[in-house]
Parts: sequence; C-alpha cells; structure tokens
Amino acid sequence: MGAGMWGTTFAQVLCDAGTPVRLWGRRPDLVATINARHENPDYLPGITLPAELTASADADRVLDQADLVVLAVPAQTLRHHLTAWRDLLPAGAAFVSLMKGIEFGTHERMSQVIADVTGAGPVVYGLFHHEAEARSAARALEPRGELWISVPTWYF
Repeated sequence: MGAGMWGTTFAQVLCDAGTPVRLWGRRPDLVATINARHENPDYLPGITLPAELTASADADRVLDQADLVVLAVPAQTLRHHLTAWRDLLPAGAAFVSLMKGIEFGTHERMSQVIADVTGAGPVVYGLFHHEAEARSAARALEPRGELWISVPTWYF
C-alpha cells in the first residue's frame, strides 16, 4: 500500500522472489502509467517493473484476499489510511511496515499505530526499512535480477 519509491521498490523485490503484487497508489494517473509502461516515472524513472506487479487506486481491489499487507505510506498518514481501509483488511493478514517515524500527537511508533488500528499483535506484523537504498536497490534489481540487502533489524 503505497506507490512511492520505497513501496514500489519493495513490490519489485517481492515480484522478483516469485510473489505477484497488487500495488495501491492514491493517484489514478500514476497507477495507470505503472500498468501501461511497467515503470513508476515519478519515483523510479528508467526502472522497468516486473509484469507481475500491477497497480490500482482502488484499495478494495488491492486488498481483496491479500495474505500480506505491506504498508509504505507517509508515516503521518498511516492512521488515516488504516482507518479508511479497516473494513477492507483481510482477516488474518500479516502486516509489514516499511515506514519509520513517530506519529505526531500520540508519539506512537508506526508498529503501535498498526496494532492500535488493526488489532494485530506483534506476531503478525514486522518492520523493514532501509528507504535510503530504494533507488539503488531498484537499479540493482533490473540488470541482474537479484538483490542483496543488509537490514540491521527485523522487529516482530
């Protein structure tokens, strides 16, 4: 959920690992371009995206029967988005957060916001972030079809 640089890059990583991905983006024009050109020109210009990656601005369609929900929206919009999507989130889905930061006002970490809104316990969500490497990771994927990422910590 999130068609920015990091969300698109992580979607590409999942596709390259054999997982078809439905990517949600808030802008219909951008998701149409991603589907037509297999490229996200606003965030990853020149990077060819896999055919198994499709995009939609319709959260219901993207979340339908998902067993993994990867969250890559701006941190300060997370609670708003999750609240809007609450009835669309599949029961039993696992959540992965690509976000970092503290929510203004509540001072909650993104993992706490996910738990507050969805009721997901610590067993069904994880954090993965290294967004500074998103552009180089996406470029590394394209020519070789592989990616090596060093992630300091997984939190469960």
